[in-house]
Amino acid sequence: MPVDPPEPGPEPTPSIPRLPGPPLVRDWRVLAAIAAALALAASISAILGLYWKGNIITAEKVMVVGPDELQGEFTVSTTRFDPRKITSKRTGGACLVADFNDVDIPKMGGNRFCSKNSDCNEKTLSDGSIEKLLPTGWGGYCDTQAQTCWVRPGSGKDWALCNKTPMYLGPPDFDPPPDGEPVYPSPGKRWDDGKYPSNLTKYKLTKPFNFPAGWGRPNYNGPSKWRVAACLNEALSTMPDDDPKKGCGIFDGELRMEVLSQETLTLP
Repeated sequence: MPVDPPEPGPEPTPSIPRLPGPPLVRDWRVLAAIAAALALAASISAILGLYWKGNIITAEKVMVVGPDELQGEFTVSTTRFDPRKITSKRTGGACLVADFNDVDIPKMGGNRFCSKNSDCNEKTLSDGSIEKLLPTGWGGYCDTQAQTCWVRPGSGKDWALCNKTPMYLGPPDFDPPPDGEPVYPSPGKRWDDGKYPSNLTKYKLTKPFNFPAGWGRPNYNGPSKWRVAACLNEALSTMPDDDPKKGCGIFDGELRMEVLSQETLTLP
């Protein structure tokens, strides 16, 4: 008599594949795989973090634009890849600067090396007093690579030497701009990406150079070198806006990007 086949039982549960080796080895392999995945994620995050948008300022060349007239340029731009980038609300600007070291300006004597801007502007004496190294209103800038001083020969509020946003935003701290030139909007002018003149009006270079009384050399007709100094204020994430009092508004402000043009113009 035929026998009915047995009823089929439940399908076997598929076994979970296991890594070869004893349990301790398997555990270490799992941990190593997790650690590698975390390291990869951290690397990707770090790489992406390098590419946040920031701003840079570039000092361009000085040109002769008319009979004995000088004008330079600077550029403000947005970048993800330049390691010098800063977060800025786009305030700052540029000025023409000159090399007058051959006539002891700044008044540094034989030791003419600098490491920061203040070295080109003032010196602390042994009694604690401050000695000014430049005529009133002039400004000094240190080329930290060459360790030499360059100076703006006049007021930082002079349109023929500079082109800057208002120092503290709001009303300009300059004389009114020349006719036909833009007037600062409220709460203050900010730079868009683009190229701008480093001095809003052309700088008329006179010969002999007219140094203030007691400075330089009378009837100085020697060669002079010129370049552009440019500065962009930085705003930290905790700051609502740029603060020039911590940046471009003081000699050695930390919250800024300051550059000197690579090219110099030498006049006979």
